[in-house]
Amino acid sequence: MKCIDYEKLYSRFGDKDLIRTMLGIFIGDFDERLAKMKTLSESSDFNGLYKASHALKGAAGTIGASQLAFCAATLENAATEGKEDSIRQAWSALIDEADCVKSEVEIILHEAGMTSS
Repeated sequence: MKCIDYEKLYSRFGDKDLIRTMLGIFIGDFDERLAKMKTLSESSDFNGLYKASHALKGAAGTIGASQLAFCAATLENAATEGKEDSIRQAWSALIDEADCVKSEVEIILHEAGMTSS
């Protein structure tokens, strides 16, 4: 399953080295970003969760991970509403998609001789 739209990404930026650099930056703090979002969710910091979800939505959109961007937008909306059940559901979907995106990015970086850390 493709979690990143590479055709869109290549047509948008055109330079494979630039794309690899962008993916490296994206994945560089990915685990930390998700851990922070989980903490914000667990502490019911809905404003902080909204901001973090919004930032992830933009970053995911930039690298062509449109489903992850959609999941982040769903979580962003749930945080705005402050509905914990909706947040839990949105978080679960986001984590599933985040795992897929992370795996794909790590494969690309490994194949390019780059590390994801």
